[in-house]
Amino acid sequence: MKLLIIEDEQEIRNGIKKVIDWAAHNIIICGDAENGKEGIKLIDNLKPDIILLDIRMPIMNGLEVLKFLRDTNSTVESIVLSGYDDFAYVQQALQLGVCDYLLKPCEPNEILSTVLRVKKTIEKKRIKQKIINKYSSHLKLNIVLIKEKFLLRLINNKVEFNNNLYSIFKNYEINLSMNNIIVTILTFDDYPNENHDIYNNDIELLKFAIKNISTEVIKNKFNTEYIELEEQIIIINNVHKSQHKEFIQTLTFIKQQIKKYLGFTITICVGRRYDTIQSIHLSYQDAQQSLTQKFWLGSDSIVEYNYKEEILSTNLEYPLSKEKDILLLITSVIPNDKDIKIKIDSFFDNLISNSSTTDFVLHCGLILGLSIYKVYIEKKINKSSFDDNIFICIEKIRKCNTLESLKNILFDLIKNIIQDLNITQYSNKNVNIAISFICENYHKDISLDTVANYVNITPSYLSSLFKKHCGINFIEYLHKLRIQKACEIIEKDIWIKGYELASRVGYNEERYFYRIFKKITGLTPTQFKETIYK
Repeated sequence: MKLLIIEDEQEIRNGIKKVIDWAAHNIIICGDAENGKEGIKLIDNLKPDIILLDIRMPIMNGLEVLKFLRDTNSTVESIVLSGYDDFAYVQQALQLGVCDYLLKPCEPNEILSTVLRVKKTIEKKRIKQKIINKYSSHLKLNIVLIKEKFLLRLINNKVEFNNNLYSIFKNYEINLSMNNIIVTILTFDDYPNENHDIYNNDIELLKFAIKNISTEVIKNKFNTEYIELEEQIIIINNVHKSQHKEFIQTLTFIKQQIKKYLGFTITICVGRRYDTIQSIHLSYQDAQQSLTQKFWLGSDSIVEYNYKEEILSTNLEYPLSKEKDILLLITSVIPNDKDIKIKIDSFFDNLISNSSTTDFVLHCGLILGLSIYKVYIEKKINKSSFDDNIFICIEKIRKCNTLESLKNILFDLIKNIIQDLNITQYSNKNVNIAISFICENYHKDISLDTVANYVNITPSYLSSLFKKHCGINFIEYLHKLRIQKACEIIEKDIWIKGYELASRVGYNEERYFYRIFKKITGLTPTQFKETIYK
């Protein structure tokens, strides 16, 4: 601790320096001056911690020194030396921030105890400042986490709204004003799980990338803050009523950029705009309510709040007849993709027409999935790895978050079961070989004799095997397979010419192809095309 003496009397300066054992108290006399002007120069050069300062001095007095220290925001502590007649000066000195004062003449012990008292005050201040600096650095390192925690409390209505809120926003570096608040929730449409390529560490990287993309798009338009909450990113914005259309356009662009650069689709659920920060929790509740509409609206969308309470109808029934249609389709010879989709749509259309809730639709989807698997168990002769995968499929149904994805899960389940059952259904080795040959060569000019020759059995025997194991004869099977393939080609290329389509599925005559197509589908190829894009 360094002490500087500013006193115009040489004898007093020498006495203070020599009579008191300053070193024993870890205090160094770093210098002395005979007037204020000289003292200021020493303060600047020696950087003392404490100064002993006389009030009355030539050239520049003590009060002028104190004013200089105040104006320059100096941290040095001052002890004033004054006579009885200088009390008015002492009052001014106290107003100028002097730490203590001594009346002349002063005893050495009195000077020492006063300096030690000031020394102790300085040490306490330094310890306090050290603690503040330490926690200030920690605060800066953790400001993001602290801010997120506060914002989470804010949107859950767990913050007291008072005048301190402004200072909290400033201290936590929250980039929001107190008016025109909107909360949105960003959710992944297909959140990565442990089987996904970007699971574990890359999940945080993905969230970071999404926040960066969003920030780049939105930062120059709206005040923005983010909160990460499990599988969601919550975005808080200041949006004036006149900016609402621009805000939705900005969110749409963010969604498009994320899909373009990250390969993910997201759904953004938007709460209502509220005038003041006090209603921020209501906007958050609105956004959460909008999440329930995601099931019906599908993925890759922006859902604005439009409250509609789900009312469970008292007449809700499981569409058993629609389920039977699907199960019959599974056991048919070769159902095409369009037939499967039509039956699934019909099943869920029936539920929706009865004002079903999200939970009821999910439960019905789960029941349908289990019923489909029951058919598989009843028909399957040999076990396969598909049995294990069914449980993963059922779990996907249970966690499904859109009607569209629920339909897709059931579609894939039916397709896989049909494929697996077809392999088992035709358990006769010769029939399996024949079917495999037909599937590979249906587009060629093949006949019963061609296939029988390949299998190395007589045509009549192959015909009887087909009837026995497939329920239809060879030519019916071939026609159904060819027409199924024709339908799949039309779905991919609606502009394909009739003669080209006939040739690609094994028919040399276009008119004959048209006749078979209508016999099996009930429609001409042209009519079938019209049903695709109605």
